[in-house]
Amino acid sequence: TCIPTVEDSVYFDDSSFTAAGQSVNINTTAWCKLMDWTNATNNPELTGGATLNINGSLTLIPAMTYSFGGPIKFLSADAGNTITTAGNTLGSFQIDFNGAGEYTLQDNLEISGGINFNSGTLNTNNFDITLSGFGGNNFESNVPTTRVLNLGSSIISVDNWIISDTTSMTFDAGTSSIGNGGFFGGTFDGGSLTYY
Repeated sequence: TCIPTVEDSVYFDDSSFTAAGQSVNINTTAWCKLMDWTNATNNPELTGGATLNINGSLTLIPAMTYSFGGPIKFLSADAGNTITTAGNTLGSFQIDFNGAGEYTLQDNLEISGGINFNSGTLNTNNFDITLSGFGGNNFESNVPTTRVLNLGSSIISVDNWIISDTTSMTFDAGTSSIGNGGFFGGTFDGGSLTYY
């Protein structure tokens, strides 16, 4: 076996975990093209706290334990990427969208942390986004890069919504609603965009 690179797709299947309680520990900066747990058995666990760089889709399953607490950086330059959390709360300190590609949610997204939307296209696909925890649970998009944000009918719960730079940004609020779901009051900086 070898450590995956940004060009390697990582699949976990029925041969990956031979007994309950086995885990994958990301304890150093990790890279992969995509990560897919679809066919994993024996209720595996993802642990660790180092940075996980994903150059494609992320697919989790209900029958797993997500204890990973490191930041995730989505880097793809391609269209058609998806994010499926299958009811798992991403314990990541921060999720960054840094690639020029497209990401579409396949179910509700809950993060114990925040989102930096720095580049590319993010389609919420009418699913809800909840940023929870004890502070720093912000949705931020503050860079003059090309970005497309489509919110559909999503309900978005955040401590702070901050879009202070709308240069090169295409925004479709749809029929979404954005509210404070945190403990610390909350800030709404909408960047003069038109919201529902």
